[in-house]
Amino acid sequence: MGDLDNAVYRLENVYKYLDIEYKETRRGEKYIQINYIPVTSPQSQNPEFVNVRYNNDEDLEIIKDRLDLPMLNEAKNDNKKLNKPMRDSSGGKAYKVYVKDPKTKKIKTVRFGSGGLRAKINDKKARDAFAARHKCSTKKDKTKAGYWSCRLPRYAKLLGLKSNFTGFW
Repeated sequence: MGDLDNAVYRLENVYKYLDIEYKETRRGEKYIQINYIPVTSPQSQNPEFVNVRYNNDEDLEIIKDRLDLPMLNEAKNDNKKLNKPMRDSSGGKAYKVYVKDPKTKKIKTVRFGSGGLRAKINDKKARDAFAARHKCSTKKDKTKAGYWSCRLPRYAKLLGLKSNFTGFW
């Protein structure tokens, strides 16, 4: 497992782990992509990633043991977290949600929300303006960020936002 040795070497000095994604190449090869920020460049916050290929569940267990990352166990159990928005620690967006793409049948991460702006979900005028501007009533595709942005108030408690409003914006 040359990929695994490379991953062990590259993950020795990590400033921050961002997330882990289970992916597949066009040829059907499975791999784990580990996104992280190295200690050498924490100020720039430029994420890097390392891929580790695997063939079966036994290989996955070897990878988990060798890398000793709790995130590996969490990421594989994403079915429990499907369609439940959470804070995004990668730095680019405010929130993320895991969804199952109906076309590919794979779980994908949808990042949404501006990292620097505040959601004004308690202001009726702001909610109405947002809904009109973004045409929230027409958003039906769960694999798109717009769908989740329009439904942000529904998940206010889950995301640590203070609001009792539960509809569209």
